[in-house]
Amino acid sequence: MLNEQQTRLLRAAFTGAGTVQYYACNFDPVTSAYDTCAATETGTVEIRTEGGARVLVFNGGHPPTGVGSLRTFGEYGGAVYVVRGTKSDTQYNVNRTSRITLKNGRQVDAQLQLQAAGGTWRTLAQNPGDPCVGIPTPTQWRRVESGVYELHLQGSKALTGCRDNLITFQQLDAGTLRGRSDAGAEIVLTRR
Repeated sequence: MLNEQQTRLLRAAFTGAGTVQYYACNFDPVTSAYDTCAATETGTVEIRTEGGARVLVFNGGHPPTGVGSLRTFGEYGGAVYVVRGTKSDTQYNVNRTSRITLKNGRQVDAQLQLQAAGGTWRTLAQNPGDPCVGIPTPTQWRRVESGVYELHLQGSKALTGCRDNLITFQQLDAGTLRGRSDAGAEIVLTRR
């Protein structure tokens, strides 16, 4: 993966069960080679099954914003292939504040913290009659297409009896997304 100047390459080395060390390698125009690699950040690696194929997924390392795709490896039909996936604009360590407007017009604030494709959602309100409101809730986040994102709130993983929600967001500008929950609440995400 190259950055916007096309002068560095991101590499990873396995350091233990499920962990990797990332390296940024500089391009030498004289030798046309990437050398002088320096350790940057650490991350994790896991094997997932996606579409019936096993895929090696790297998390962390923070590819530069100029990199539009992620490179990983997938197994299909007994062979291993290089796989390129579209990188979500907000996939790497993003914090967003959220303003939720309920059907009755009442507004509630929330926080969304993303790391890789997952993270945590938490409304900044409590409801004594509903223990599911205000607890940290695991999330999955993905870009569906340019300017369209899905946020899957996994309440059932936070507390037995809490329900899951899928919210589709449209990008309004570089820092703002607007969506609607299945309960009819409008949600506006603003990047911090």
